[in-house]
Amino acid sequence: MAKKIVLILLVFGVVSCQFKKDGADEADEVREPKAFKPSTLKFEVEPESKFGFYSIRLKWSDLEGCSPVIQRRIEGVAATESVNLNLGDTSHEDRDIPHSSQFIYNLLCVENGSLHAIESATVKVPVDWLVQDDVVLSKGNLESGATHFSPSEKGDFLGVFGRLMIMDGVSILVEDSKITIQGQTAIFRPNSSIGTFRKNQMAAAGNMGRRGGTIYLDFKNGEGTLHLSLIGEQGGEGLAGDAYSKEELPVFPRASNGRKAFYKEERISAKCGREAECSHLDTVAMRCHQPPTDGAKGMAGARGKTGNRGLGGGSTGTANIKFISAQPEIKLLRIEGLPGVGGRGGPGSPGGPGGFAGENPNPTICRSAKDGASGDDGPVGPQGPEGSHGPIEVIRVWNPTRGEWEIR
Repeated sequence: MAKKIVLILLVFGVVSCQFKKDGADEADEVREPKAFKPSTLKFEVEPESKFGFYSIRLKWSDLEGCSPVIQRRIEGVAATESVNLNLGDTSHEDRDIPHSSQFIYNLLCVENGSLHAIESATVKVPVDWLVQDDVVLSKGNLESGATHFSPSEKGDFLGVFGRLMIMDGVSILVEDSKITIQGQTAIFRPNSSIGTFRKNQMAAAGNMGRRGGTIYLDFKNGEGTLHLSLIGEQGGEGLAGDAYSKEELPVFPRASNGRKAFYKEERISAKCGREAECSHLDTVAMRCHQPPTDGAKGMAGARGKTGNRGLGGGSTGTANIKFISAQPEIKLLRIEGLPGVGGRGGPGSPGGPGGFAGENPNPTICRSAKDGASGDDGPVGPQGPEGSHGPIEVIRVWNPTRGEWEIR
């Protein structure tokens, strides 16, 4: 049974590794092998049942009389861990290795107290991607490097994983990006999905709905149900109708003027005694017989211009789905980008001028009138027509039995 030699790991400083053979004196310094046949150090990386952890199994040919020793260290770190194995051992397994780890393994052996270097190998453990919250792989997020993806030679963004697991009710959305996701196993929990846009996601006013992106899934195995939602972005609302330019403003006649004031003379009888005759004392005064009237209100303005047409919706986008061995169930939802609604109507023109107040030569006798108010602005123009629907595109699904793509 293998015996482990515990190495004290120092965070700062260089750690030298010493070996002991069955509790004997320390071995000599590392020497190049002389009489040993070359041994090819091979390794296998296998996922464990616990998501995010892997096992690394190392294999080599029999070292023929030399007891194998395995050194492991993290790349870029001087500290090492060592395991002394039994004479004749040709394999060693490391378990509970976190995903995305990278180690350098050195195969050495001890013979007659001398330590010989045999081979070394760099082992990279795959990245596991656990998607617990909705993820939007927009071009901005991808180009900023804030995701597990990087640009590929094909012009898309590539993410390579050991395992992908999308949790219950969680979505990965690519919007209008071109995405390739590769790996060993994709696990789809209930109600999880991969798609382009959300339902009813709308472009900004005056903009066409974006075409859904391209999704390429390339895995060996799939588990669960893949809900694939290809939805085009809804077109943006049309722009509002234009206002009337100065040259286009309609000209309205002035409304009717108010009626002129009318004055009338009145005789004012003098007040005398009951028997007296005093008509010669009567006077004459001007009275307001009919006051002037206000000017009429101006005509209402013209109706506004029709709003602009709504913008067209985007196409659904497309997908290439490839599972080489175990196949997940695939449920497909395709919705073309809805048309954008027509723009609001433009503002109505200003109303016409009101009529002038009726003339009033002597405002001390008759109250003055007012000019008529300007007409109301015209009503808002009609809403513009809606845009067009986006087209529906096809997807391709790999049929491993026939070894060909199927169009859906």
